[in-house]
Amino acid sequence: MTWGLAASPTAVDIDYDGFIDKVYLGDLGGNMWAFNVSFNEATKKSNSLWSGRVLYDGTKSHPIYYQPAVALDKKGIPWVFWGTGDREDPTSKTSQERFIAVKDDDDDSSGYPYKENNLTNVTTTNTFDPDPLDKGTDNKGWYIAMEQGEKVLSRPAVFSGLVYFTTFTPGETKDCKVAGGPRLYMVEFRSGGGATQFSNAAYLANTTSARYVQIGSGVPSSPVISVASKGNASVSAGTTGGGVYSRVIYSQGTNKQILYWREVTP
Repeated sequence: MTWGLAASPTAVDIDYDGFIDKVYLGDLGGNMWAFNVSFNEATKKSNSLWSGRVLYDGTKSHPIYYQPAVALDKKGIPWVFWGTGDREDPTSKTSQERFIAVKDDDDDSSGYPYKENNLTNVTTTNTFDPDPLDKGTDNKGWYIAMEQGEKVLSRPAVFSGLVYFTTFTPGETKDCKVAGGPRLYMVEFRSGGGATQFSNAAYLANTTSARYVQIGSGVPSSPVISVASKGNASVSAGTTGGGVYSRVIYSQGTNKQILYWREVTP
């Protein structure tokens, strides 16, 4: 490897058998790596399929400092989500960073690595329609180009088909305080469509909303998803300005089920 690995890896059990199948890890050159550590059912050997390849080539210009999020679509294909931005220079206003979604649909990895021209630019296209991604063989996901100076300085989260991530746009730097505008983004995971006001009816009618809300001042934390005992979900994010933003979010209540149980006897 050429570039440093500042981000943490994300391990995924794709077939829900209790064992890790894929590991995704970003580097400071903007590359997203995919490591196959799955079991070979045909040969009954644990490591015959193991490999490490670049899933996405970031062309050295958009460093990845934070852990990616991963979700499976209805076909069981992993979608990998991450944002870019220079953590060592958070007040820079010169770069135009990205939030990127790539679907890892190449079983033998022969099509790796994907590049930005393999993705759909949805920066100015706000829709829930994933068809543009499915009609061409070169379309392997989507990306949003951030505003000038805006950068992703935390890991994203995925819940109930929506991706949550925060960004920071620097303002004026005074002494040791960093002014600026933090945003919380909420987008549908297959299309990048705005989902700050999301419902099943809105999705079926392709009625999008804004992609983000302002959440105070300062540098924001990662979004944290919490689910109450009755199934109501919320997202929260704090900022270095001392505030905490929290709101109720969309939750697929009918999909909740018991994962395990245990009985304790004295």
